[in-house]
Amino acid sequence: MEDQIVSLFQFLFDLMTSINSNFSSFAGSSTGTVVSVVNNVATAIKPIGYALLALFALIEMAQLSERVGNVTGFMGAGLVINVLVKLCLCKLVVDNSTEICTFLITLGDNIISKVGATSVATVNIEQFKQNIHSAFPDWWDIFGQLGFFISSSIFIFISAIAVTIVRVIYAARYLELYAMTAVSPIPLSTCLSKHFNAAPNFIKSLFAVCLQGALLMLVTKIFNVIFVNEINGLGSLPVNGWAMIWSMLGSILFNSILFLVGSLQTQKWAKSICHAM
Repeated sequence: MEDQIVSLFQFLFDLMTSINSNFSSFAGSSTGTVVSVVNNVATAIKPIGYALLALFALIEMAQLSERVGNVTGFMGAGLVINVLVKLCLCKLVVDNSTEICTFLITLGDNIISKVGATSVATVNIEQFKQNIHSAFPDWWDIFGQLGFFISSSIFIFISAIAVTIVRVIYAARYLELYAMTAVSPIPLSTCLSKHFNAAPNFIKSLFAVCLQGALLMLVTKIFNVIFVNEINGLGSLPVNGWAMIWSMLGSILFNSILFLVGSLQTQKWAKSICHAM
């Protein structure tokens, strides 16, 4: 029974450590068949962006004509040149909308890789197995081990659900990044307008989604450290020290719930950091 109990906790630890490689499998997402489809959609949407850009250019020119009517000389020409330069720059932004998004996604992947490269200590499995043996030393304690095994299975199952949800959140991020990249020509085409400029908030929102991945990785690393410390922190248990074993199990369950809540909050944190709506 001791081996079965140890294997449960080893499973949870392996599940936590595998998140790093799981997250890395999504990194480098700026290449691949899916991105090719996204770029094709963005190319199809660009005419809409150009039409919006032309509309905002007409509005800007109409407003400029009112100002230039009372201005003569080089000052009036300077106002016109200023609008034309802004129009050219905005067209370049729309032309390269997918490249801008890809750059931000790649930047986010690099941040995730840096956070994920942080090493975490491993669980001392042999010491943990000895602690279980010390906590239930007598032959009739097989019933105590069985009860602990059943409770551990339930608690670790809940923890595994939390880890799985985090993986789903992380994968869903990339769906959002793909969707935002595909429609990027439309919000970026508004950069010429003074009253309907959605481009800055779009960029901030896109980077917030990229940053959320790094925050998810950071929260995962923190929980991984807590999990290892909870088990290794038992040290060498005395005989019949089952109370500390149960306390450790309850702490892991509590931190698993905290881990899930923190992961769900990462989107809010990322938007707050980037001042995105």
